[in-house]
Formats: sequence, C-alpha cells, structure tokens
Amino acid sequence: MNRPQLLTMLALQGTLNSAVNPEWVTAGCPFLRAAFVESGEAMDHYGWKWWKKQIPNVEQFGVELIDILHFYLSHTLVCNGGDLDDSASRIMQSTVDIDRGHVRGVTFDDQYYSFTELDTPAKVELLGGLAVARRASWPLLYDLFAAAGMTEDDVFGIYVGKNVLNMFRQANGYKEGTYIKDWFGEEDNQVMSRLLANLSSVDPDDLPMCLEAALSEEYAKVTNAATYV
Repeated sequence: MNRPQLLTMLALQGTLNSAVNPEWVTAGCPFLRAAFVESGEAMDHYGWKWWKKQIPNVEQFGVELIDILHFYLSHTLVCNGGDLDDSASRIMQSTVDIDRGHVRGVTFDDQYYSFTELDTPAKVELLGGLAVARRASWPLLYDLFAAAGMTEDDVFGIYVGKNVLNMFRQANGYKEGTYIKDWFGEEDNQVMSRLLANLSSVDPDDLPMCLEAALSEEYAKVTNAATYV
C-alpha cells in the first residue's frame, strides 16, 4: 500500500482504538493475541480439514485478513508510540522486498520459511504462530492478501469498510454486550461486505459516511424485529 493509504488507515485505527480506550497506546492491549485468534477464524473460512470436502470462502477469508490488519496496525502504532509517520515508515520499510519483487520469506525460531513453498493454510498457520510469539510479519500478511486475490486498493477499501463497521459496533453497544451481531441470519461482516459492494461507485471520501448510513438503516430493521420477539 502506498504511504497516503497507510497514513489514512493508521489514523482511522487510532480513532477506533481511542473510542475503546483513550489510553490504548500505553494500556498494554495484546493486539497480536487478537491477530492469533483471527488467524484461526481465517483458517476456518479458507478450509483446512483433510477429512471432509471444503470450499474456501475467499470473501470471508479476506475479511478475516482485514481484521488481522486492524491488529497489525495497532501493534505497529504502539511500537512507535502512536506516531503515524514513523509507523507508516516502518511498514513500508518492512515490505520493501515485496515492491522490488524479491523472493519473500520469514525466519521463525531459526528456521526460514519461504512463502513460495507454503500453501495458504500453512501461511495462515505461520502468521498465527508468529502472533503467539508476539511477532508480526507485514510481508507475510501482504502475501496472504495476494492469496485472497486482493489488490492494494481492495485492501484499503475493505479496511475502511470494516473500520466503519467496528466504529458502528462501538456506537451500538458492542463493548456493553447489547449489540446484535446476527442480522436475519447474516453476520454483520457479511452485511457490511454486501453494502460495501453496492457502494462501489461512491466517492472514496464519502464512503465512510454512506456506509455508516446504510448500516444504520439495516440495523434498525434488526433492532425493530428484536423488539417484537
């Protein structure tokens, strides 16, 4: 992703984190623990069970990767004291080999893992293992985005969409436990993806506002229905 996209995402992430906890930069939140848990959810959407037929849900696999992106951004911001510019520079420096087309890989506990030699489930497993060990690999996350068929613009657009959803959750009782995540048989992630696709022609600057309005309209139907149950 280019620097303006990174700076925008980092700023949005900081705003979201502040809505949860204004002292999030120094609070010691285990962001990479969250990335580990999300890696398991990503694995389930992609499919890993050798004893049954599974068809990868690539769309939802990509959404889980975007969730991991939220926690990677948060982790990087914490490592840089919340500074947006320094965080963007660190991410860009860590992915310089991607831009140059070099063979990529990561060393974990003295063993080198080449991305070209791993299938997608193995890459997700590696990302989860790194997260458990409190390590992040931006090149590996970028490689998984490619495995999900996502361009840099796709990643940016879906991230903005999920960020809006996360802010919407916070504004509607997520932390208090009153938020309803199942919307007439669809998880809110899936609803967000559908609404985002319908807003593909909207100006990027207007996208957050338009998506929030669309989510509010859909969620009102859910809460109204819950009232009459």
